[in-house]
Amino acid sequence: MGGYQLRFTQRAHDGSRADIVEEPGTVEGKVYEIPPEALSYLYQREGVNTGCYRPALIDISLNGRPLKNVLTFVVVDKDPETPPPNHYVEEILRGGSGFLSADYMEKLRKQLKENFNLGD
Repeated sequence: MGGYQLRFTQRAHDGSRADIVEEPGTVEGKVYEIPPEALSYLYQREGVNTGCYRPALIDISLNGRPLKNVLTFVVVDKDPETPPPNHYVEEILRGGSGFLSADYMEKLRKQLKENFNLGD
């Protein structure tokens, strides 16, 4: 997804959580097709109901094909970027492995290492 960067701007009790911010760059991620009846659960799971995140519709490229109005979630009240907890970093890296490009995974590892001294 062009025109965005991955940042860690949602503070939690054990560290920060991921966010996308409008800055020059690219964010890669997984795309799921979900039924409409799953939206209420997803809103709860992603922190919309508690006001931490808000839904946003973005345009993406999926395997070279443009897709419009894809649902994602962004942090409502962004805090200064702070380190995420190790277990969260491990989950992001594990979840991206085999799905995200090797270049993006390397960029992500470098970002985590340089900004927070985290990762491999």
